[in-house]
Amino acid sequence: MLCDICQTIGSCGGGGLCPEYKKSALDIQISGDHYKDMPIQPAQYIHANAMGYFEGNVVKYVSRWRKKNGIADLEKAKHYIDLLIQLETERSQLPGV
Repeated sequence: MLCDICQTIGSCGGGGLCPEYKKSALDIQISGDHYKDMPIQPAQYIHANAMGYFEGNVVKYVSRWRKKNGIADLEKAKHYIDLLIQLETERSQLPGV
């Protein structure tokens, strides 16, 4: 049977017996390792500061750009900043706001 946690067949048996099961979710990263070596992972910082979607994505892309997608990640961060500025500007122009 294929374990849902470690994706191996047989030895761990899954169901809480897997050695990966006891790891913190912050110790496990799906697809890459660009966050695991950071003293404070973006997810921790975003959660601790109750950031919204746009702010969280800016933190995520700025944090990882050197280890993952380079300038493309900085462009993504800039795009989320531009979106936030546009949407907050539009919101501030609504009557009663």
